[in-house]
Parts: sequence; structure tokens; C-alpha cells
Amino acid sequence: MSIGKPISVKGTLTLEGIEWVLINDQERYNIHLGPVSYRDSKNFTMANGASAYVIGMVYKNDIAVFQIETNGKSVILRDKTARPAWAGTKFSSGRNRNKENIPTPTETLEDVPELN
Repeated sequence: MSIGKPISVKGTLTLEGIEWVLINDQERYNIHLGPVSYRDSKNFTMANGASAYVIGMVYKNDIAVFQIETNGKSVILRDKTARPAWAGTKFSSGRNRNKENIPTPTETLEDVPELN
């Protein structure tokens, strides 16, 4: 990753609308975590007001999270090159997505009684 610098920081998680922030004594960081569904698939949850430890790349007040630990659990979200862990999986919306993970529709809209 060419923008930002490595950071490891502890703070308190705060949910602002649908965005998570990490607040410590010195700063307020917007933390970029990727798809909620990816974190859910790893049985990783976050709680408003919980303490957290974040490793990532910071640019201004934004952190691209590589790893986050809270409530005794951690999840890796990006590798050391900042490549998202969900890239190329069913959690990705990118063009390099693994086609095997794309669900196949089993019915058409015409087959849904509520729409007829």
C-alpha cells in the first residue's frame, strides 16, 4: 500500500450510524473493516463501547484495518500488502471474484407467487 503509514492503536469502538470509529486519548479514527458479512462468517462481532486493538495503515484519520482484536477475539482483514482477505471470495463484489462462490438462482421472478 503506497498511501499511509503502519499503525497499531488501542481505543474504544463507537458506532456512528453504520460506521465504526476507534477513539483513544489522542485521536478519533474512522476504521475501514470491509464487508460485515465477511466478519460474520468468521464469527467476529464488535460492540459499541468495547475496547479494541487495531493494526493497519493510517492516512489522516482513516485506518485500513489489517487486524482487529476485541472481546478476546481477533480477525485478519487484510494481508501485509493491504489486500483484503475477502478479495476473490463470495464476499467480494470485484471482477476477480471466484465464480464458484456465486449463488445460482433457483427460480425466476415469474415463479414467485407474491409477484404474480
